Amino acid sequence: MASILDKNYQIFIVSHNDEAISAITHILHEASYTITLTKSGMEVLSLISYKLPHLILVGTDIIDINAFELVSIIKKNSITRYVPCIVFGYDNEINERISAIDAGADGYITLPFKTEELQALVHAKLIQHDELYLLSVTDDLTGLFTRKEFFRKVSFEIES
Repeated sequence: MASILDKNYQIFIVSHNDEAISAITHILHEASYTITLTKSGMEVLSLISYKLPHLILVGTDIIDINAFELVSIIKKNSITRYVPCIVFGYDNEINERISAIDAGADGYITLPFKTEELQALVHAKLIQHDELYLLSVTDDLTGLFTRKEFFRKVSFEIES
């Protein structure tokens, strides 16, 4: 399996807070992440129907839909349920963190970001995502791809 540094991970950021977006992109700029910025929950839902990200960072400041509702929608969808979602906001209250977890978020981080904390959380969730994906497409005993994944890869190669 490729190292986390060798992969080009797709990260979606959903927030109205330009300062937070700037901080996230600055903190994550060294890694090989492709970052897609959106300002609305409906826009990110539309985007994930075309391109499945490896991670979604959701700000509590989005206005078209509650951030926790957005995470809940993403986690209830059979295609996106395993995409890690990290919620961020200024509120460090326990109720806010509990609401994020209840919605299915994989973490909650407060603004202003601590560089090491954000990097560690993103890194851990990307590794976890890769491990879950690998478990879902390989046979435990042989380590070979499942029949479904084999045909998906063959179809992709034929199309290329």
